[in-house]
Amino acid sequence: MWLEDINLGSYRQIFKEHGVNGEYLEGMSMFTTEQILRFIRQCHMKWGDFITLCKELRRIKGRFSSY
Repeated sequence: MWLEDINLGSYRQIFKEHGVNGEYLEGMSMFTTEQILRFIRQCHMKWGDFITLCKELRRIKGRFSSY
């Protein structure tokens, strides 16, 4: 549902196929550049969509870190 909310619902199935879930996305901050590029290729993401994903992840982390 979250992907739909941030207008990235088209990636829902491919994320599911590659086991991309909340825990995986949370760990992306530890990824190397090579791992990030591999993720983008595997999920056939456009750069703009990847940037949107990163911005939304940061926004969520910011919201929860204030608790």
